[in-house]
Amino acid sequence: MHLACKKRKIGANQFHTIYHELLSSIEELPDIFARTVDWCKATKFGNGMKNVFVLGCGMNYGTALEGQLKLMETMCMPAAFNDIEEFPHGMHRAINQNSSVILLNCENSNAPFIEKTFRYLRTKTDKVMMINAQRKKIKDPMVINIQHHPYTQSVLGITMVIQILSVFIPEINGLDPNRNANNDYTKYMSTRVSV
Repeated sequence: MHLACKKRKIGANQFHTIYHELLSSIEELPDIFARTVDWCKATKFGNGMKNVFVLGCGMNYGTALEGQLKLMETMCMPAAFNDIEEFPHGMHRAINQNSSVILLNCENSNAPFIEKTFRYLRTKTDKVMMINAQRKKIKDPMVINIQHHPYTQSVLGITMVIQILSVFIPEINGLDPNRNANNDYTKYMSTRVSV
């Protein structure tokens, strides 16, 4: 942000607005943590999970990638991510009653599309949840509502929910998220430093 301000890509007022938004996002993390853990315990989302699709858009396209990677890493199962605009061009065909889907919703032009996809997918599988970061809260037991932040698209809060899911889901399935799963590969490829 300092660089953007220095290069006059953003003004001082916008800098301070974004800065305070980031501070608010950080201050909200303990509440998001507690509410997400309670939600996980209440819904048992991820129990029996065999595969997962994580769908996002905008700044949360990268968050969808991180969600897919974390769940693949901790569950040692097939996982995929996509942009919600690309999802109907083929990936939707892989969804069935055994699929788990996580949708990342924030306030942008794709929000109506994500919400419509959420409703549609719930007719195909009961393993669908949404993390909603719009001003408009969604009253649904399979939705975790978090605070809307326009500049950052609530990336920090959405990422916190993903991190909690990545620990809770293996544990509800009786799995250690750090269990050995082809760990010899990193040694074989020399991609990790050993002490």
